[in-house]
Amino acid sequence: MALDWETKYTANGVEEVYSWDEEDPKATRRLVFRIDAAKKKVRFFPRDNFPAKSILFDGFKAIPTELNRNGYIKTGGVQYYLGKKLSSIGVNQVTVTRTATKKLAKTSTGYRLTITYEKFQDLVDRFKRITANAQAGRQIEIDRIFHSLFPRKCNAPSIAASQRVGQLISGLDDGVIKDLDASQVDRVLDFTKTILEKKYASDKKRRELFGAAKLKVDDVALTQVIDQFVHLMESKQSESKWGTFLRKNLFLVESRYIHVIEQLNVVLGGSRKVDFGLVDTAGFLDLFEIKVPHTKLLSAKPDRGNYYWNSEAVKALVQAEKYLYNAEGKRDTLAKDLSRERKVDVKVVRPRAVVIMGTSDQLDAPEKIEDFRVLRQSLKNIEVVLYDELLERLKNQKNKIYIS
Repeated sequence: MALDWETKYTANGVEEVYSWDEEDPKATRRLVFRIDAAKKKVRFFPRDNFPAKSILFDGFKAIPTELNRNGYIKTGGVQYYLGKKLSSIGVNQVTVTRTATKKLAKTSTGYRLTITYEKFQDLVDRFKRITANAQAGRQIEIDRIFHSLFPRKCNAPSIAASQRVGQLISGLDDGVIKDLDASQVDRVLDFTKTILEKKYASDKKRRELFGAAKLKVDDVALTQVIDQFVHLMESKQSESKWGTFLRKNLFLVESRYIHVIEQLNVVLGGSRKVDFGLVDTAGFLDLFEIKVPHTKLLSAKPDRGNYYWNSEAVKALVQAEKYLYNAEGKRDTLAKDLSRERKVDVKVVRPRAVVIMGTSDQLDAPEKIEDFRVLRQSLKNIEVVLYDELLERLKNQKNKIYIS
């Protein structure tokens, strides 16, 4: 059926688009669109017994590109299957909007559906890909049959590289992620690894690709770690919980660390073990003592005008001093034990201790800030890191720009 169309304007400036069968001189003109540009509303009147008499496109000054002036959604199959689905759930009013979110509301005659324009575009795009793949598939089947009948006359079916790429990309759908099993995830990861290895031959392009991949992975990892960090802070978790979390994730802040040594015993006689140790790229060992964010840092009141370490902080610092003293004292034995039992080569040479405790909101006066700075800088081979400082480092790492 060949259709023609024309535009009219109402007294208040609303544009109306009509279509008709140009081969039938007696055909009735049918209203297809009513466009109110001033109010940013386009009402579409679909053909072929669509369950909703019209679809309101809210936030539009002109006809959306997915529709044609003859009363159809351009991509084949969308209008039919959309109408079928709407009928099955009793929808007879539809709004596609740029601003609102999804909604399915009961009315006196059925249901009113509201969806975003983005979701409507996604539906149309998916049908386009399905149609393209179906056409390619039909051609392949025709070629396959005729090659089996007349192998000398008809070539075997072949899929062009562009078609294979199209099929691969069209199949990428984050909706299936939850259904992937472990072996399928491994296959995706292996394929990603192969892309990194084989996509580009030049070093510059390869570095750009590696940098882009690293940014995406780091962004996901750091976002998750930051969210977990904030949750632990808000829920006031124990030293044990913090120790486990930091042992797993500190390498994201300090990339120089390459090995984790859990429950490191540097004190003989059954004394308490270090929370964990980290070994850097040069093989040097750092010892970590983990307290909680609400560990008190400074005394409640100044003495002779100066604030000093609170007893809770003193205990942590003394413990760190003891770790360093004993690690240095039995460094040869410790290095051999770690090499034999943990399979890690470590240089126990003037090791450093890192004590993670407290937060900067305890330093609520200029005098406290200044005295804390002096106290922290006076420590020998011991670094005190506050929890909010550590969180800020994570956020800064997330915002870091990798230069290829």
